[in-house]
Amino acid sequence: MLFPRKNRLLDPQDYTRVFKQGQKFRCDGFAFICRINEFPHARLGLAIAKKHIASAVGRNRIRRIIREGFRYHQATLGNVDIVVITQRHLQTWRKPYLYEDLSRQWQRLSASFKGAS
Repeated sequence: MLFPRKNRLLDPQDYTRVFKQGQKFRCDGFAFICRINEFPHARLGLAIAKKHIASAVGRNRIRRIIREGFRYHQATLGNVDIVVITQRHLQTWRKPYLYEDLSRQWQRLSASFKGAS
């Protein structure tokens, strides 16, 4: 499945709005900052620091896993902008634990923003 432009945060202004007005959710490996948007669908932005995950291969792996989870859960998220920020110790995690942690967070966000307009 693709990750179309309409589902991405593309402009720096979009990121700034989410960072300033968003609600923060934390879990073991990630921080999610979310804000209701004016579109009929969810949008995703990623903030993966090079200092947290040194290798490009590792950063791209994390990006793919986050996007896959977003695509799977986007229908239940509603109209929300989400920025996902990685934590420092994330590069040592195994894939199954990443999927499990992200899945819990997507479900938590779906419950928090269900029916948001």
